[in-house]
Amino acid sequence: MSDTAMLGASRYAREPDDFYRTPAWVTEALLRRLILPFNAKVWEPAAGDGAILDVLEGNGLNTYGSDLNPQRHDIVLGDFLEDDLSAPPGIDAIITNPPFKILDDWARATLRRSDHWRVPVALLARQEWDCAAKRWDLTSSLAMKIVLTSRPIWFPDRELKASPRHNYAWYVWKPGHTGPAQLVYEGREA
Repeated sequence: MSDTAMLGASRYAREPDDFYRTPAWVTEALLRRLILPFNAKVWEPAAGDGAILDVLEGNGLNTYGSDLNPQRHDIVLGDFLEDDLSAPPGIDAIITNPPFKILDDWARATLRRSDHWRVPVALLARQEWDCAAKRWDLTSSLAMKIVLTSRPIWFPDRELKASPRHNYAWYVWKPGHTGPAQLVYEGREA
């Protein structure tokens, strides 16, 4: 008998384009550990409706958002995997909650860009994402893993049939990092 809570089919239909609004507390948890200078410019390449951008701006950061299906007028249309998107001048970091079904490709594309610009990257993914051998090229250079001690609720407007089933973490890469990744824990409140 399989563990349907972890391995079985979801009780919910997948959202179009894997769009799941990132709860504000999830981004706040990242910002408690990824210290960026005030007024730093952050690119969010899967900006969707701007949920992450709103938190970044509320914390004194400048933002640049792009998305395949932008849901706000200030988010630029662009396919991060297909287009040769240029980062805005002076980019200081890339922070995103990428589409899960193409997460590995997204992570590789993000790290290629960040290596070129020498900026830190933070990607939100399931907490066990770093365990697969096929991702060693990605996870062997991690600087920090921020494990979220609460599970995000991706569709707060729906009546939940059960509690969220997956744990999540922020995966952070920093230019020039060597050695093992720092493992830290963050919850809904500091």
